[in-house]
Amino acid sequence: MTQRQGKYAQIEGQIRRIVGLNRNCKIALAFRLLKPDAQERAIAWMNEKLGKTYPHEVLTSFGNWGGALDTSQPLPFSGAWTDTKTDRAGSTGKACAYPVLHVKVAVNGDVKFCSCVDYDSVEENIIGSVLNDSLLDIYNGIEARKRWREGLSMCEGCTHYRSPAILGENVGLLNSVITHLGV
Repeated sequence: MTQRQGKYAQIEGQIRRIVGLNRNCKIALAFRLLKPDAQERAIAWMNEKLGKTYPHEVLTSFGNWGGALDTSQPLPFSGAWTDTKTDRAGSTGKACAYPVLHVKVAVNGDVKFCSCVDYDSVEENIIGSVLNDSLLDIYNGIEARKRWREGLSMCEGCTHYRSPAILGENVGLLNSVITHLGV
């Protein structure tokens, strides 16, 4: 996001908008940063840009969503590639557990089926728009149902894949999503 023309300002503006519009929801932020002082930088950013510190997670590991990144080169500073030898690897492109647990609404209102991939807004991943429908209608709609049945080709080989079966195997999953899914 930081290297794309105009995207940082757009995303920062939308985060401020969400915070400003929020009435009854808990807001949590996730930061993926490379430098060793990532935690301090995240807190300083929230205080400066949002006026307070929100519940947050700071991660310095990076996955290879859909094979979009070259993991043969080391990351700078404290960044590290996600270990692909774990059970997260090996997606066949079928839908995983992430869409059950996360929602991704792009700055233009597009709702994405997969919340952890889609650098270039691939049409296959768009299931609706909050400008036209409610999230409830989008997630119960034809496009979402199609993705659950067919999956996404862009997810093949994703290092963050988790079988939806994990939802039934782990009673406490929703209490600690980051621990179980490695978001």
